[in-house]
Amino acid sequence: MQKVKKKLTLKRIKRIFINVWKEIVHFFKSLYERFMELPKNIRYIIYVWLGVIAIILVIIIATTTNNKYLDKYELIESDMNKAMLDYVQENELYPLSESKLKIDVNVLIDYNYLNESDIIDNKCQGFSVAYYSEDKEDYVINSYLNCKNYTTKGYSDYK
Repeated sequence: MQKVKKKLTLKRIKRIFINVWKEIVHFFKSLYERFMELPKNIRYIIYVWLGVIAIILVIIIATTTNNKYLDKYELIESDMNKAMLDYVQENELYPLSESKLKIDVNVLIDYNYLNESDIIDNKCQGFSVAYYSEDKEDYVINSYLNCKNYTTKGYSDYK
């Protein structure tokens, strides 16, 4: 005798999903019943650990959602670095190794080295610092931002 393959109709698919759902509900019901049979102090320990895990998950989610802004602000910092380099080169301002040249972002905007909308739309303040590094034997430019959702590491060191 030959087996006959049954067609997957919408009715059969619906019945399969209902059966799977019933199995899932039954599994969690039996799990809950076994959990409630545990001694009270063990259940409290499990509650505490579930709370700790929930707090850790919330912290992880909160820190990763803030990273979506990171790329935007790093791009602004990169633009500030380029603007500072252009400003220093055009004005022939080359600080010596003992000194650092600090230029506010508003100066770069006023002299059209930087687009004003990026800074104002993000409610940012900032500055760029240029100095000569003897280790690298070249000039180094670092830009620092302080915005509503972001602050460059080391911003307060130069403030």
